[in-house]
Amino acid sequence: MRHATGTSRPHPMVGGHHEPAAATLDNAYTTRVYWPRYPVAGGVMDHVNVHLLYDLAVNLEEVKYQLITDEPFIVFGARYALHIVQLFLHGDFIPLDGANEVELRAAADQLRSSLEVLVNHCAFKERDAPVSQKVKDAVAFSMGNFKSRLELDAGRLSLYFVPQRLAYDTRTLLDDAVRAFIAPAILPDEAKADIMEAGRCLAFQLPTAVAFHMLRATEGVIRLYLWLLGGVIPEEPNWQKYIDAVGATGKAPRHTVARLHRLRDLERNQLMHVTTRPLLTIEEGAELFEYAKDAINAMSLHISRLFKEAQS
Repeated sequence: MRHATGTSRPHPMVGGHHEPAAATLDNAYTTRVYWPRYPVAGGVMDHVNVHLLYDLAVNLEEVKYQLITDEPFIVFGARYALHIVQLFLHGDFIPLDGANEVELRAAADQLRSSLEVLVNHCAFKERDAPVSQKVKDAVAFSMGNFKSRLELDAGRLSLYFVPQRLAYDTRTLLDDAVRAFIAPAILPDEAKADIMEAGRCLAFQLPTAVAFHMLRATEGVIRLYLWLLGGVIPEEPNWQKYIDAVGATGKAPRHTVARLHRLRDLERNQLMHVTTRPLLTIEEGAELFEYAKDAINAMSLHISRLFKEAQS
C-alpha cells in the first residue's frame, strides 16, 4: 500500500493494475510524496486518499494567511498548494470527467490559474516583495469559489471508483456496453443483455465471466444471422452446427465464417470445459472481449445490409 506522505513501500501489481505514478514536490524544507489513490479489492477498484483534500485545505489556509499578513516566503506555500490543485485536476485523485464534476473542475482550474499567477509573481521578485492587491484579490476569490463548489459537490464525489479499462469509459462499461459495438440497434435483446453483463465483468476484472457472456452474446447474434440468411436453425444448440449452417447458405462472407470458426475452436470449446484450461487471465478476457466484438460487428454489419436490401 502507498502512503499519503513520507516514503513509499513497494507494492506489486495486483490483478493487472498498476498504481498511479507518485507525484513529488521539492522545496527548501522537505520532499513530500503523494499517492493520490491506491488499489483495493484485489486491484479491481481504487480508493481515494482523502488526506490530499485535507492537505490542500491546510495549505490554502496558509497561503490565505500569508496574503493577509504579507509574510515573506509566500512562494513556497503557493507552489505547494498549486501542486496539489494540479494533482486534483489531473484526475489521479478523483475522476473529474463526468457531468456532475464540470463546475467543480472549472472552480479548481480557476484556482490553479490564480495560484500560477501568484507563484510567477513571486518568482521574479525579492522574497519579501509585497504582492499586488490585484493578485491577492484574484487568489482570494478563486479560493472562496473553490471552497463553495467543493461544499456543494463533496457528497457526490467518488471515493471508491473503478478505473478505466482499455479505451472504454468506465460508465460505458457499467451502464451501456453495447455502445462499444458498431450497430447495437439491430442486436437481439438477449445478446444485448449478455453484452451489458460482459461490460460490467470487464470493468470489475472478471475475465472468465467476460468470456462467458461474450460467447453467449455471439451465439445469440449467430442465430439471428442464420435466420436472416435463410438458413435452418439446428434444433440442438451447437456452435459447429450453427457455423456450418451459416456457411451452407453461401451468403455469408468467408472472413465472417472464419472468425466464427476460430472463436469456436480456440475459445468456446476450451472455455466451457474445466479440464481443458484454468480460469482466464485479465489479458485473455480482454482479448476475447475484443475478438468476440469483432465477430459480432462483422455479422451485424452484414445484417444491416440485409435489412436495407429487404426494404429496397
